[in-house]
Amino acid sequence: MFKRTYHGSKVRYTCTTGYERLDGDMERTCQNGAWNGSLPTCTEIDECALYGSQCENGATCVDALNDYSCTCATGWRGDHCDTDVDECSEGTPCSNNATCTNTAGGFTCQCVAGWEGNICDQGTV
Repeated sequence: MFKRTYHGSKVRYTCTTGYERLDGDMERTCQNGAWNGSLPTCTEIDECALYGSQCENGATCVDALNDYSCTCATGWRGDHCDTDVDECSEGTPCSNNATCTNTAGGFTCQCVAGWEGNICDQGTV
């Protein structure tokens, strides 16, 4: 079916949610049997460029359509990676009766006599 367009008719374009106009005209007018301007091009919005700074503590922002998420670094969790993981209460990261102390984004082990290393797993001579 052919639709007749009259001089002065207007057409308005919109980008789908999650997209923004890259170039072209969002409104065009029929003039002398042809549309003025150029068709718009829409591009996906990079939410990481807008909101990525909300990912904290070394997290990586991952862009999605009309959304983003944060991939947390080790020792952190939460939507924006702003919650410290208490490794000492979630398991026993230290070996051989060492004392575990939670730190921001990690933990430390206080070794008992006869043991050394980051998790007190190396015997001393």
